[in-house]
Amino acid sequence: MKALVLLSLAIACVYARVGEICHQPTDCEQGECCQILSLFPVVSKRQLTGIRPIEIHARDHGTCQVYHKQGERCNSFEHVNGYCGCGPGLRCHGEEVKLPSATVQPARRSMIAPRPGYTWEYKCTAVTN
Repeated sequence: MKALVLLSLAIACVYARVGEICHQPTDCEQGECCQILSLFPVVSKRQLTGIRPIEIHARDHGTCQVYHKQGERCNSFEHVNGYCGCGPGLRCHGEEVKLPSATVQPARRSMIAPRPGYTWEYKCTAVTN
């Protein structure tokens, strides 16, 4: 039984490519992207003006990582900073969500203040035309 578990684990490790070094998206499996992180993370849309992508992504390699799936949490700056973000056909969409009445306002601040009693929640949603 122990040998079967070890064999299964070894096979799973051989076929798992997440975390493998990549230079372009074609180096990764379907459902993964080549995550090449930015040297200088962008944390506000104001920083996007005047910065060419080559200046942001000066590294030549990254690692294969899995895209976020529909309904999973996301961040609107993931793609700009080199993270995989939402998968193909999905976008990171934020909406105000009402907090339960017993909940205190969240301590985490958002760039866009929600209405009192609400918080912003970002999730991967399908792109609609």
